[in-house]
Amino acid sequence: MEKGKKDSSKAESVFTRRFRAGRRRTYFFDVRPAKSNDYFLVITESKKRPDATYERYKIFLYKEDLKKFLQTFNETFEHMRTQLMPDFDFDAYDEPAAGSNDEERPAGGNADAPDERSQSEEEPPPSSQHSEGEEELRW
Repeated sequence: MEKGKKDSSKAESVFTRRFRAGRRRTYFFDVRPAKSNDYFLVITESKKRPDATYERYKIFLYKEDLKKFLQTFNETFEHMRTQLMPDFDFDAYDEPAAGSNDEERPAGGNADAPDERSQSEEEPPPSSQHSEGEEELRW
């Protein structure tokens, strides 16, 4: 493949959201097209290492699993909120802090913006090999 050209076999995100969680962690939610005219969701946790590289963990969610995943997530959060941590004010974290870099990105991202996923990040769905320091989790 010629240098500087993208491999067309790798899925480009059609919708992306991200948020920073502290100084070293960022979460990405990417909707990518599948080969069968469907879409799947990739949730990535990216953690900055002391040597300035990134450790990534991914979850691939397919359409048949999304509703059950969201239901289970909501049940778990509700249990934490009401049973385990009833005095904690989760609403205090609704608004991003001044100067935070939480943002909405257009499909395909912004080539001019720095992005900790830029190190060969666009993999095809689950049959792909994962780079060192990256794990795939599926339910």
